[in-house]
Amino acid sequence: MDLSDQDIYRIRNSLDLSYNSKIKILRSLEELKTEGFLKKSDEIENFLNACYGSVKYKEKLNIMDILELSDSDFQEFIRIYKSKEKEIGFSIKNGQVYIKGLKNKRSHLLIFNILYSALLLFLLPFIFVLYPKNWLIYDSIIIIPWLLSLVYIIILSMHIHKSNKKLLIKYNNREYIPPLKLDISKMDWIKNQVNYDFPMFVKNVIDHVMSLPNTVKCSVCGGTGQVREPRHHVEYTIQTECVPLKPYDIGYDHDYFYSTGTIRAPREVCSTEIVRTGETIEWVPAKCKHCGGVGYFYIQGTKEEIKAHGYELINNFNNFLNMYPNLEDEIQRFNLKIQIYLSRLRLINDTFYS
Repeated sequence: MDLSDQDIYRIRNSLDLSYNSKIKILRSLEELKTEGFLKKSDEIENFLNACYGSVKYKEKLNIMDILELSDSDFQEFIRIYKSKEKEIGFSIKNGQVYIKGLKNKRSHLLIFNILYSALLLFLLPFIFVLYPKNWLIYDSIIIIPWLLSLVYIIILSMHIHKSNKKLLIKYNNREYIPPLKLDISKMDWIKNQVNYDFPMFVKNVIDHVMSLPNTVKCSVCGGTGQVREPRHHVEYTIQTECVPLKPYDIGYDHDYFYSTGTIRAPREVCSTEIVRTGETIEWVPAKCKHCGGVGYFYIQGTKEEIKAHGYELINNFNNFLNMYPNLEDEIQRFNLKIQIYLSRLRLINDTFYS
Protein backbone atom coordinates (compact mmCIF):
# COMPACT_ATOMS: atom_id res chain seq x y z
CA MET A 1 0.00 0.00 0.00
CA ASP A 2 1.40 3.37 -1.03
CA LEU A 3 0.72 6.37 1.13
CA SER A 4 1.04 10.03 0.28
CA ASP A 5 1.71 13.01 2.50
CA GLN A 6 -1.98 13.91 2.27
CA ASP A 7 -2.91 10.44 3.51
CA ILE A 8 -0.55 10.86 6.45
CA TYR A 9 -2.12 14.26 7.19
CA ARG A 10 -5.60 12.70 7.15
CA ILE A 11 -4.45 10.02 9.59
CA ARG A 12 -3.05 12.66 11.94
CA ASN A 13 -6.27 14.66 11.63
CA SER A 14 -8.37 11.57 12.43
CA LEU A 15 -6.29 10.98 15.57
CA ASP A 16 -6.96 14.54 16.71
CA LEU A 17 -10.69 14.26 15.98
CA SER A 18 -10.90 10.96 17.84
CA TYR A 19 -9.07 12.43 20.83
CA ASN A 20 -11.22 15.58 20.98
CA SER A 21 -14.46 13.59 20.64
CA LYS A 22 -13.46 11.14 23.37
CA ILE A 23 -12.33 13.89 25.76
CA LYS A 24 -15.47 15.97 25.13
CA ILE A 25 -17.82 13.10 25.93
CA LEU A 26 -15.89 11.94 29.00
CA ARG A 27 -15.70 15.48 30.33
CA SER A 28 -19.48 15.89 29.88
CA LEU A 29 -20.09 12.55 31.56
CA GLU A 30 -17.93 13.52 34.54
CA GLU A 31 -19.45 17.00 34.91
CA LEU A 32 -23.10 16.05 34.41
CA LYS A 33 -22.86 12.58 35.98
CA THR A 34 -24.68 9.64 34.43
CA GLU A 35 -28.27 10.81 34.79
CA GLY A 36 -27.55 14.36 33.67
CA PHE A 37 -25.45 13.21 30.75
CA LEU A 38 -28.24 11.02 29.41
CA LYS A 39 -30.64 13.96 29.46
CA LYS A 40 -28.61 17.11 28.80
CA SER A 41 -25.50 16.34 26.77
CA ASP A 42 -25.09 17.57 23.20
CA GLU A 43 -24.73 13.98 21.99
CA ILE A 44 -28.13 12.97 23.39
CA GLU A 45 -29.66 16.16 22.00
CA ASN A 46 -28.30 15.18 18.58
CA PHE A 47 -29.81 11.73 19.03
CA LEU A 48 -33.25 13.24 19.71
CA ASN A 49 -32.95 15.55 16.73
CA ALA A 50 -31.97 12.63 14.50
CA CYS A 51 -35.06 10.72 15.64
CA TYR A 52 -37.56 13.56 15.40
CA GLY A 53 -36.02 15.76 12.74
CA SER A 54 -37.22 18.77 14.70
CA VAL A 55 -36.91 20.20 18.19
CA LYS A 56 -40.47 21.51 18.31
CA TYR A 57 -41.73 18.36 20.04
CA LYS A 58 -39.46 18.88 23.04
CA GLU A 59 -42.33 20.10 25.23
CA LYS A 60 -44.11 16.81 24.61
CA LEU A 61 -43.20 13.29 25.65
CA ASN A 62 -40.06 12.35 23.71
CA ILE A 63 -38.12 9.15 23.21
CA MET A 64 -35.89 9.78 26.23
CA ASP A 65 -38.94 9.99 28.47
CA ILE A 66 -40.04 6.59 27.16
CA LEU A 67 -36.64 5.08 27.83
CA GLU A 68 -36.72 6.40 31.40
CA LEU A 69 -39.97 4.56 32.28
CA SER A 70 -39.97 1.67 34.72
CA ASP A 71 -40.27 -1.83 33.24
CA SER A 72 -44.00 -2.10 33.94
CA ASP A 73 -44.72 1.41 32.61
CA PHE A 74 -42.67 0.72 29.51
CA GLN A 75 -44.67 -2.42 28.77
CA GLU A 76 -47.87 -0.43 29.27
CA PHE A 77 -46.65 2.17 26.80
CA ILE A 78 -45.90 -0.53 24.20
CA ARG A 79 -49.43 -1.88 24.70
CA ILE A 80 -50.94 1.59 24.14
CA TYR A 81 -48.74 2.00 21.06
CA LYS A 82 -50.03 -1.24 19.55
CA SER A 83 -53.66 -0.44 20.38
CA LYS A 84 -53.29 2.94 18.65
CA GLU A 85 -52.37 1.18 15.39
CA LYS A 86 -55.43 -1.08 15.69
CA GLU A 87 -57.57 1.98 16.37
CA ILE A 88 -56.49 3.96 13.29
CA GLY A 89 -56.28 0.91 11.01
CA PHE A 90 -52.75 1.42 9.68
CA SER A 91 -49.24 1.50 11.05
CA ILE A 92 -48.03 4.68 12.72
CA LYS A 93 -44.94 4.58 10.52
CA ASN A 94 -47.10 4.74 7.36
CA GLY A 95 -49.05 7.58 8.92
CA GLN A 96 -45.87 9.51 9.54
CA VAL A 97 -44.74 8.95 5.96
CA TYR A 98 -48.11 10.28 4.74
CA ILE A 99 -47.82 13.38 6.97
CA LYS A 100 -44.28 14.00 5.74
CA GLY A 101 -45.58 13.99 2.15
CA LEU A 102 -48.21 16.57 3.07
CA LYS A 103 -45.60 18.78 4.74
CA ASN A 104 -43.38 18.63 1.64
CA LYS A 105 -46.31 19.65 -0.55
CA ARG A 106 -47.12 22.53 1.79
CA SER A 107 -43.49 23.70 1.72
CA HIS A 108 -43.48 23.79 -2.09
CA LEU A 109 -46.71 25.80 -2.14
CA LEU A 110 -45.33 28.25 0.39
CA ILE A 111 -42.26 28.82 -1.78
CA PHE A 112 -44.54 29.36 -4.79
CA ASN A 113 -46.67 31.89 -2.88
CA ILE A 114 -43.64 33.83 -1.68
CA LEU A 115 -42.15 34.06 -5.17
CA TYR A 116 -45.55 34.95 -6.68
CA SER A 117 -46.04 37.72 -4.10
CA ALA A 118 -42.58 39.11 -4.88
CA LEU A 119 -43.44 39.14 -8.58
CA LEU A 120 -46.71 40.99 -7.92
CA LEU A 121 -44.91 43.64 -5.89
CA PHE A 122 -42.38 44.06 -8.68
CA LEU A 123 -45.12 44.52 -11.33
CA LEU A 124 -47.30 46.80 -9.18
CA PRO A 125 -45.85 50.13 -10.48
CA PHE A 126 -46.32 49.05 -14.10
CA ILE A 127 -49.99 48.15 -13.48
CA PHE A 128 -50.83 51.77 -12.63
CA VAL A 129 -48.99 53.02 -15.69
CA LEU A 130 -50.53 50.55 -18.13
CA TYR A 131 -53.89 50.17 -16.51
CA PRO A 132 -56.25 48.30 -18.91
CA LYS A 133 -59.95 49.13 -19.37
CA ASN A 134 -61.13 45.68 -18.35
CA TRP A 135 -58.97 45.75 -15.22
CA LEU A 136 -61.25 43.40 -13.24
CA ILE A 137 -60.55 40.48 -15.59
CA TYR A 138 -56.80 41.04 -15.49
CA ASP A 139 -56.78 41.43 -11.72
CA SER A 140 -58.72 38.19 -11.37
CA ILE A 141 -56.26 36.33 -13.62
CA ILE A 142 -53.34 37.57 -11.54
CA ILE A 143 -54.77 37.27 -7.99
CA ILE A 144 -57.01 34.18 -8.15
CA PRO A 145 -54.13 31.60 -8.49
CA TRP A 146 -52.39 33.21 -5.51
CA LEU A 147 -55.59 33.11 -3.42
CA LEU A 148 -56.34 29.49 -4.37
CA SER A 149 -52.81 28.47 -3.44
CA LEU A 150 -53.12 30.27 -0.09
CA VAL A 151 -56.44 28.55 0.66
CA TYR A 152 -54.95 25.18 -0.23
CA ILE A 153 -52.03 25.82 2.16
CA ILE A 154 -54.49 26.54 4.97
CA ILE A 155 -56.45 23.35 4.17
CA LEU A 156 -53.22 21.31 4.11
CA SER A 157 -52.12 22.76 7.48
CA MET A 158 -55.47 21.84 9.04
CA HIS A 159 -55.25 18.33 7.58
CA ILE A 160 -51.69 17.88 8.89
CA HIS A 161 -52.79 19.04 12.33
CA LYS A 162 -55.71 16.57 12.37
CA SER A 163 -53.47 13.73 11.13
CA ASN A 164 -50.91 14.43 13.85
CA LYS A 165 -53.68 14.41 16.44
CA LYS A 166 -54.84 11.08 15.07
CA LEU A 167 -51.36 9.60 15.52
CA LEU A 168 -50.88 11.08 19.00
CA ILE A 169 -50.36 8.58 21.80
CA LYS A 170 -51.59 9.85 25.15
CA TYR A 171 -49.78 8.48 28.16
CA ASN A 172 -50.00 9.77 31.73
CA ASN A 173 -51.72 12.98 30.56
CA ARG A 174 -48.84 13.69 28.17
CA GLU A 175 -48.75 13.40 24.41
CA TYR A 176 -46.20 11.40 22.48
CA ILE A 177 -45.60 11.94 18.76
CA PRO A 178 -43.75 8.93 17.30
CA PRO A 179 -40.76 9.88 15.13
CA LEU A 180 -40.64 9.03 11.46
CA LYS A 181 -37.55 6.95 12.08
CA LEU A 182 -35.57 5.71 15.05
CA ASP A 183 -31.81 6.02 14.56
CA ILE A 184 -30.38 3.59 17.12
CA SER A 185 -26.90 3.92 15.64
CA LYS A 186 -26.57 7.32 17.33
CA MET A 187 -26.97 5.79 20.77
CA ASP A 188 -24.62 2.95 19.84
CA TRP A 189 -22.05 5.54 18.78
CA ILE A 190 -22.29 7.30 22.15
CA LYS A 191 -21.74 3.99 23.96
CA ASN A 192 -18.71 3.17 21.82
CA GLN A 193 -17.25 6.65 22.29
CA VAL A 194 -17.42 6.30 26.05
CA ASN A 195 -15.95 2.80 26.19
CA TYR A 196 -13.37 2.28 23.46
CA ASP A 197 -9.71 2.08 24.45
CA PHE A 198 -8.22 5.28 23.04
CA PRO A 199 -4.53 4.52 23.78
CA MET A 200 -4.85 1.11 22.12
CA PHE A 201 -6.56 2.71 19.12
CA VAL A 202 -3.67 5.19 18.74
CA LYS A 203 -1.04 2.46 19.08
CA ASN A 204 -2.76 0.40 16.40
CA VAL A 205 -2.74 3.42 14.07
CA ILE A 206 0.95 4.04 14.78
CA ASP A 207 1.83 0.38 14.17
CA HIS A 208 -0.10 0.46 10.90
CA VAL A 209 1.60 3.64 9.68
CA MET A 210 5.11 2.50 10.69
CA SER A 211 4.60 -0.86 8.96
CA LEU A 212 3.92 0.78 5.61
CA PRO A 213 6.78 0.53 3.12
CA ASN A 214 8.74 3.64 2.30
CA THR A 215 7.93 4.62 -1.26
CA VAL A 216 8.83 7.33 -3.72
CA LYS A 217 6.47 9.14 -6.01
CA CYS A 218 7.49 9.81 -9.59
CA SER A 219 7.54 13.50 -10.48
CA VAL A 220 6.81 12.60 -14.10
CA CYS A 221 3.86 10.20 -14.11
CA GLY A 222 2.92 9.85 -10.42
CA GLY A 223 3.88 6.17 -10.30
CA THR A 224 5.70 4.70 -7.33
CA GLY A 225 8.94 2.78 -6.86
CA GLN A 226 10.91 1.43 -3.92
CA VAL A 227 13.00 3.74 -1.76
CA ARG A 228 16.74 3.15 -1.95
CA GLU A 229 18.95 3.30 1.12
CA PRO A 230 20.23 6.85 1.74
CA ARG A 231 23.95 7.58 1.55
CA HIS A 232 25.44 8.81 4.79
CA HIS A 233 28.32 11.29 4.49
CA VAL A 234 30.40 11.68 7.65
CA GLU A 235 32.65 14.74 7.84
CA TYR A 236 35.97 14.73 9.76
CA THR A 237 38.51 17.48 10.52
CA ILE A 238 42.05 17.34 11.92
CA GLN A 239 42.40 19.40 15.08
CA THR A 240 45.72 20.30 16.68
CA GLU A 241 45.74 21.45 20.28
CA CYS A 242 48.79 22.96 22.01
CA VAL A 243 48.98 23.31 25.80
CA PRO A 244 51.61 25.74 27.30
CA LEU A 245 53.89 24.32 30.03
CA LYS A 246 54.83 25.97 33.29
CA PRO A 247 58.52 26.11 34.47
CA TYR A 248 58.14 23.24 36.94
CA ASP A 249 56.75 20.98 34.20
CA ILE A 250 60.27 20.66 32.67
CA GLY A 251 61.16 17.03 32.26
CA TYR A 252 63.30 15.10 29.89
CA ASP A 253 61.70 16.80 26.93
CA HIS A 254 63.96 19.81 26.51
CA ASP A 255 66.51 21.35 24.17
CA TYR A 256 70.23 21.18 25.24
CA PHE A 257 72.59 23.74 23.77
CA TYR A 258 76.15 22.39 23.79
CA SER A 259 77.67 25.71 22.94
CA THR A 260 76.46 27.38 26.09
CA GLY A 261 75.67 24.39 28.27
CA THR A 262 72.19 25.73 29.01
CA ILE A 263 68.86 23.95 28.98
CA ARG A 264 65.77 25.54 27.47
CA ALA A 265 62.49 23.93 28.50
CA PRO A 266 59.77 23.41 25.82
CA ARG A 267 57.15 26.18 25.90
CA GLU A 268 54.14 24.00 24.88
CA VAL A 269 53.07 20.48 24.09
CA CYS A 270 50.93 19.91 20.96
CA SER A 271 48.62 16.98 20.10
CA THR A 272 46.80 16.14 16.87
CA GLU A 273 43.35 14.45 16.75
CA ILE A 274 40.85 13.50 14.02
CA VAL A 275 37.39 14.77 15.07
CA ARG A 276 33.96 13.91 13.57
CA THR A 277 32.31 17.25 12.87
CA GLY A 278 29.04 16.30 11.24
CA GLU A 279 26.93 13.94 9.17
CA THR A 280 24.79 14.54 6.12
CA ILE A 281 22.33 12.26 4.36
CA GLU A 282 22.12 12.18 0.60
CA TRP A 283 18.87 10.72 -0.66
CA VAL A 284 19.54 8.73 -3.80
CA PRO A 285 16.86 9.35 -6.46
CA ALA A 286 14.90 6.24 -7.40
CA LYS A 287 13.70 5.58 -10.89
CA CYS A 288 10.00 5.04 -11.46
CA LYS A 289 9.12 1.47 -12.37
CA HIS A 290 6.50 2.80 -14.81
CA CYS A 291 8.28 5.43 -16.87
CA GLY A 292 11.83 5.64 -15.53
CA GLY A 293 11.35 9.17 -14.23
CA VAL A 294 13.12 10.38 -11.08
CA GLY A 295 11.05 10.29 -7.89
CA TYR A 296 11.22 12.17 -4.63
CA PHE A 297 10.96 10.96 -1.02
CA TYR A 298 8.05 11.90 1.19
CA ILE A 299 7.09 9.14 3.65
CA GLN A 300 9.68 8.43 6.35
CA GLY A 301 9.69 11.82 8.03
CA THR A 302 5.91 12.08 8.19
CA LYS A 303 5.67 8.57 9.61
CA GLU A 304 7.90 9.63 12.48
CA GLU A 305 5.72 12.71 13.01
CA ILE A 306 2.62 10.54 13.32
CA LYS A 307 4.38 8.33 15.85
CA ALA A 308 5.50 11.28 17.99
CA HIS A 309 2.10 12.97 17.78
CA GLY A 310 0.27 9.74 18.65
CA TYR A 311 2.26 9.16 21.82
CA GLU A 312 1.75 12.80 22.75
CA LEU A 313 -2.03 12.28 22.51
CA ILE A 314 -1.80 9.13 24.65
CA ASN A 315 0.13 11.05 27.29
CA ASN A 316 -2.44 13.89 27.24
CA PHE A 317 -5.28 11.38 27.53
CA ASN A 318 -3.72 9.65 30.55
CA ASN A 319 -3.17 13.03 32.21
CA PHE A 320 -6.86 13.81 31.63
CA LEU A 321 -7.94 10.55 33.30
CA ASN A 322 -5.73 11.31 36.29
CA MET A 323 -7.59 14.60 36.76
CA TYR A 324 -10.94 12.79 37.20
CA PRO A 325 -10.54 9.84 39.59
CA ASN A 326 -14.34 9.25 39.76
CA LEU A 327 -14.72 8.91 36.02
CA GLU A 328 -14.46 5.11 36.00
CA ASP A 329 -17.44 4.81 38.37
CA GLU A 330 -19.49 7.12 36.14
CA ILE A 331 -18.60 5.02 33.09
CA GLN A 332 -19.80 1.86 34.84
CA ARG A 333 -23.09 3.50 35.82
CA PHE A 334 -23.44 4.82 32.29
CA ASN A 335 -22.93 1.34 30.80
CA LEU A 336 -25.68 -0.14 32.96
CA LYS A 337 -28.09 2.61 31.94
CA ILE A 338 -27.22 2.67 28.26
CA GLN A 339 -27.68 -1.10 28.04
CA ILE A 340 -31.31 -0.69 29.13
CA TYR A 341 -31.80 2.13 26.65
CA LEU A 342 -30.42 0.14 23.74
CA SER A 343 -32.50 -2.94 24.50
CA ARG A 344 -35.68 -0.81 24.63
CA LEU A 345 -34.77 1.06 21.46
CA ARG A 346 -34.26 -2.22 19.62
CA LEU A 347 -37.62 -3.50 20.88
CA ILE A 348 -39.39 -0.33 19.68
CA ASN A 349 -37.53 -0.43 16.38
CA ASP A 350 -38.28 -4.12 15.74
CA THR A 351 -41.93 -3.68 16.71
CA PHE A 352 -42.86 -0.53 14.81
CA TYR A 353 -40.12 0.24 12.26
CA SER A 354 -39.19 -3.13 10.81
